[in-house]
Amino acid sequence: MKRRNLNHVSPRQQVYPVSLLLEARPCLVVGGGQVALSKIAGLLDAGAAVTVIAPEVSDKITALPVIVHPRSYREGDCAGFVLVIAATGDRVLDASIYAECQGTTTLVNAADNPTACTFYLPALLRAGDLSVAISTAGASPAIASWVRDRVGALVGERFGDVVDIVGATREQIRASGQTSEGLPWVDLIDRLTAALAEGVDLAAANALASDWAASVAATPKWVPAAKDRSTLP
Repeated sequence: MKRRNLNHVSPRQQVYPVSLLLEARPCLVVGGGQVALSKIAGLLDAGAAVTVIAPEVSDKITALPVIVHPRSYREGDCAGFVLVIAATGDRVLDASIYAECQGTTTLVNAADNPTACTFYLPALLRAGDLSVAISTAGASPAIASWVRDRVGALVGERFGDVVDIVGATREQIRASGQTSEGLPWVDLIDRLTAALAEGVDLAAANALASDWAASVAATPKWVPAAKDRSTLP
């Protein structure tokens, strides 16, 4: 038996990571099973207006705020959508959907079929407004998920609260006419992460951030924002 040369790996196209704004934008999912459900959930989290086409659609999908067409995919169904996800498990159908989207502005992804994609879906970690996307350019979704899970364990379950508090503190500083640039934000993030991991409530965490901001404001290096610097000597 001829052994496969595992040292030879076909070159992959480089990817250009982006975060799409899909609020109220029409997106299509072709498929009605468990894989389709996970893709639909992600689109709904982004605020997309989702349509589903499949001969059989699970009850979990029909219970979601989506438009469902319980039938087989037809040529031309991709028209009018900004993004299409094929979750059919049928590579011939995936290829047809991919071909239909070629030459148009519609982005297309086929689950577990990287040759029928114009974009890949990364393994995504969400913590409040924080989004961490892990991609292997289609090489191994399992590796992407492995890295995502370990990043999630590193930042902790309450890191979304850290994001919210640091964001609010930054806005307070900017609203006071001061610059938020160059401040020791890592110090605040470390303090909040440790405090929340120890179980402090949000009120105490917000108080910690307020005390930190007051302390930073008292340092000589804290200067007015650019718009106010004309008043400096």
